[in-house]
Amino acid sequence: MYRLGIRRSVFLSQLVMGSCVLALVVLLLVLNVGVFAQYTFFSGVVLIFALTACGAVVDWSRLPLWTIVIVPVLDIVAVTLMRIGQPSLAVAFFYILPVIWLASYFDRWGALLGAGLSSALYITVTTSETSSFGTTDVPRILVVPITLALVAVSTYRAAARNRAQRVILDRQSGLLETALERSKKGERLLDEVLDTLPFGVVRMNDSARVEFANRAYRSWVARQTAPVPGDIGYRVYAADARTVLPEHERPFVRAARGEEFGESVVWMGEPESEVRRAYAVAGQRVDVTDDSTGVVVVARDVTTELEAVKARDDLMASVTHELKNPLTSVAGFVELALEDPELSDVTRRQLEVVLKSSDRMLSLVTDLLEASRARAVGFTLSRAPMDLADIVRDAVEAARARSGDVELRLGNLDDAPMIADAFRLRQVVDNLVSNAMKYNRANGSVTVTIHATSDDVKLAVSDTGVGLTESEMTQLFTQYYRAPSTRNVGGTGLGLNISREIARQHGGDISVHSVPGEGSTFTVHLPRSGNEGEER
Repeated sequence: MYRLGIRRSVFLSQLVMGSCVLALVVLLLVLNVGVFAQYTFFSGVVLIFALTACGAVVDWSRLPLWTIVIVPVLDIVAVTLMRIGQPSLAVAFFYILPVIWLASYFDRWGALLGAGLSSALYITVTTSETSSFGTTDVPRILVVPITLALVAVSTYRAAARNRAQRVILDRQSGLLETALERSKKGERLLDEVLDTLPFGVVRMNDSARVEFANRAYRSWVARQTAPVPGDIGYRVYAADARTVLPEHERPFVRAARGEEFGESVVWMGEPESEVRRAYAVAGQRVDVTDDSTGVVVVARDVTTELEAVKARDDLMASVTHELKNPLTSVAGFVELALEDPELSDVTRRQLEVVLKSSDRMLSLVTDLLEASRARAVGFTLSRAPMDLADIVRDAVEAARARSGDVELRLGNLDDAPMIADAFRLRQVVDNLVSNAMKYNRANGSVTVTIHATSDDVKLAVSDTGVGLTESEMTQLFTQYYRAPSTRNVGGTGLGLNISREIARQHGGDISVHSVPGEGSTFTVHLPRSGNEGEER
């Protein structure tokens, strides 16, 4: 590239000189000016054309750099010959071209050489043509040398600025290349790190085109067990593994629209298929540049986890189902035994302990069965007209027998007629009141209130217990979760989860407000119209 640049530059610089002289020659021939009879003029023209030919033929890149000076110096000599041959043509202005060449190529000394040699030859020739030289001739003679000096200085300064700018640009280019190389190395390192991850990572641009997919995701696609962006020739199932997801709800279709979405579980593969897998997929928007965005989708294979959870639930359901019938029988026979009037006081107290324990065990088994059933098929609701206030009164009255030193209070109870499943809502009230009593302090209190509007009902259960921290409240409705501050009290960690699921299937929800050390308030929000809640 350097060799081609030097050779081309020399040729183009000389071509300008040759073209100007050629234009002059053509003009003289057209005008039929007989100047070619002058040997010196003709010699100068021939020398310039010869130098132009040398500029095209000679490989200047193979010669030392200083040899290029020969061409513009000989151009100055050629112009001088033309000037001697035809003084009237004012060809002295052709000195400007080799002066510019020398000043731009060879810095300060090139400018001095070009302007000095041209001026010296011009002054020598001009003064030799003047028979009587006076002071009045000095301005006329110095016009051309002064012009050449100005041209040389201007060209040198311009060339110096260009070289300085070129140096700056080269440095900036080097910095950009270094930054680009570092960026590429960083991107390669990030790709290598992402390839080591056990879950899939896909980056899509704002045109829904996949720009990156890590090794884990590519292997899933190769096995055809992962959702392929843009492919609609497969079926994707929801978290329940039975419901077919509509195309617009599929994770990658949502990502292609530029949506952000939290982790959701989808199943790939037909039911009973050996290659069927479950993936937890989440999408996050990222700003690639100021005017370009994209979405990063992360997919994690959770098949093993879900199968383990299902195996646990199946085992729990089987065990609790087998326990429920014997416990029911035990409780029934104990109740019958307690009806015997001939029992001694000691035996009666012992049987009452057995009855309370069996009732407690039966309650735990019932919670486990409810949780297993809710995960499998959801709750079956039998909606009918009912009044939530009546259910609350009955539940509180039933709880008084086991309240101990905890005071149960009925606060404001608005009439709350609504369309709902009375049995399930009684289960919710029982769970909340029972928890408020269990996790209360000694001589504490529990207050139950109902506030009703034309559209909804709010049931609030407040206690003066140990309270909950922010971190505990975020996990409170998770199955089997028990707050560290309450683990000294018996329980399964299922009651609140079951209660929230019942509330949601009624179209409502449960919220909690708590202050550690002061107590908690659980509020059940329910619509009065009996709207359907979340589909299971």
